[in-house]
Amino acid sequence: VDCEELKKDEVDDPKMMEKLVDEIPAFLSWLGARKMLTEQRGRMWFHPDLIKTEALHRVIQYSQPQIVKEIRTYFKELFLDTGVDQVMMSLANIHKEVLNSSSRYDKTYLHMVLTDNLKVKAYHEFKVEGVEKLYKTEEEAVAAAEVKYPDLKGPMVFSKIKAIGKVIRYSYPRYDEVMRDGSIIRERYEVKNDPGRPYVFLRKDFVRISEVFL
Repeated sequence: VDCEELKKDEVDDPKMMEKLVDEIPAFLSWLGARKMLTEQRGRMWFHPDLIKTEALHRVIQYSQPQIVKEIRTYFKELFLDTGVDQVMMSLANIHKEVLNSSSRYDKTYLHMVLTDNLKVKAYHEFKVEGVEKLYKTEEEAVAAAEVKYPDLKGPMVFSKIKAIGKVIRYSYPRYDEVMRDGSIIRERYEVKNDPGRPYVFLRKDFVRISEVFL
């Protein structure tokens, strides 16, 4: 029936809400008994790969705090411009280079954003229990632990490994505008720092394959 043909007193039911509530048990029963056309493949029913679309990625990016957007944009452009796979910066470096020394963000808040929102870790090396050497990567530490403790497997091997924060000397790439032959050009150079505890930014965490144009 065309709704436009119905009179007002035929569609304006004052007990509509009560009727809808009365239908809830039957509706829930129908939901529980209905045959599903797809197999449950994840916590949200469908396989996670099916819902990780470009549209979802954009929604997630746009809903992040402004400081997260600023940091992501800076490092994405830096990785695309330089082609490097890793950049190290301390809190002071990030505050100066990325946030332009903005007074809106203190170091405590910046640390929280890096660790909680961006999952960026400070530089560390790995120590295997009973071994004096420090290893640069977790893979190297696991291999050493398996040699040191050949009877231990899986989680037991990892229990013998500890991440150790370490002070190191590091540098990072930067572009500045300089005057050359009467023209302003962007010139890259390395900013060298005193020994410190920098955070490690990885290209794979900031640049998607679809964003790389060859």
